[in-house]
Formats: sequence, C-alpha cells, structure tokens
Amino acid sequence: MDFAWTVRYFRHKERLAFSGTSRSKMSTMPHHIEGGSTQIPQQTIRLIGTAMTDNLIHLPAIYLQSCREALAHEQALSLEASNGWAHVDRDVVHAEWDAVYRDLARNLDTSDPMDAASQDLIRKHYNVACLFYTPSKEAYIGMALFYEENKELNAFHATYHPGLVAFLNVAIRAYSARNL
Repeated sequence: MDFAWTVRYFRHKERLAFSGTSRSKMSTMPHHIEGGSTQIPQQTIRLIGTAMTDNLIHLPAIYLQSCREALAHEQALSLEASNGWAHVDRDVVHAEWDAVYRDLARNLDTSDPMDAASQDLIRKHYNVACLFYTPSKEAYIGMALFYEENKELNAFHATYHPGLVAFLNVAIRAYSARNL
C-alpha cells in the first residue's frame, strides 16, 4: 500500500475542486494508480473514508499555512529560550522516535492511521516532541507537513516505510484534532 498515493490523490481532487471543476465531473475522471491499475485498494478506501469523516485531509490551505508558521514560530521561541534545546538528550530522543517509527512501519500496510493502536503510537511520538517543547495543535500538524515537504526528512522517514510520511500526516492530524 502506498499511502503517499492517497495524499497525491486527494491533492489532485482538491486542486480540481478549487479550480471550479464540479464534483460530478471529478467522479467521472479516471483514477489511475501507479502501475497502471484503476482499482483502488481496499485499505486506501478505508483510509479515505475515515479521513474524510473527520475532515482531516481537506483542511483549508490557509489553515495549513498557519500550521507551518506556528511550527516555525514555536520552534524559534523554544530554541532561543532553551539555548538550542540544550536540555534534550538527543540519543534518547532519536532512540524513542526510532522505536515509534519501527512500530508504525511494521504494520503500516494494514493499519488505519486513526485506530487506537496507531493513535497510541502517535501519542508516543507527540510525547517525544514534547521533550523539546510542547507544540500546539497547529505546530504539531505543521511538523507533519514539514516531514512531507522537507526532502531530507521525507527520505529519512521513507527508510522505515515508503508510506510512513503520508500515514503520519493523517495520523498526526487526527491526534491533534482529538487531543490538542
């Protein structure tokens, strides 16, 4: 399962929606998946249905931009106040995030980013982030966007599973909506 495909699929539909293309026209457009198949995998359908129910994929662009800005602002304040996060034991942080990413990757192809087990791992991920500073809801969503948009971090997460960043994006949005 390629969760990155799911995100690309929704971005394509969002671009069409915002460009004035009607929903009825969108539903008749071919939905090709990498490799030439036009059949949408069952896991993707489950992911799409769950995410759409919670309105987590179609967040307005202006809100997503505010999330990016919140991340940058909160990190800058924290870095300044903590002498570059001098209080953080980076070896411990990296080991804890490694454990979370390994656990997520192990069952990523059959997991739902909003189920209890996935959300428990995202809670652990958030708690590790809190070792640096306590991110707001928007900053935490901004972190998920940063993982996706930063080539180095995207490639790093892909070493665990090619779909990890897309999965984190949805799972972090769900966690943030429900808990922050």
